[in-house]
Amino acid sequence: RKATALCPSDARMWCAMGQCYECLKMYTEAIKCYKRAHENSDREGIALNKLGKLYCEVMEEPRQAAVHYEQNLMMLDAEQVESQQTMDALLFLARYFKNPELGRLDDA
Repeated sequence: RKATALCPSDARMWCAMGQCYECLKMYTEAIKCYKRAHENSDREGIALNKLGKLYCEVMEEPRQAAVHYEQNLMMLDAEQVESQQTMDALLFLARYFKNPELGRLDDA
């Protein structure tokens, strides 16, 4: 907490604090930290990836997970980065968009 107080605009500090909250299973607090990291220009995309995973796996909110995974994928694509984050986002989004009720089968 001291690190985020000393450097409130440093996304890395917010990601680190989010990771601590995840380890403590304080997921709502972790989400707040990752959102703050994203708002402070998380260049590595860690925050968006973590938000996608938390919303998908813990909070069971696939719509929110999709929003964050899509944003992360756009950022990674713009930087022409291929990583495990890219694969996580693509796999989740393909499964998510296969739902015919969404009307986005072409995106899957």
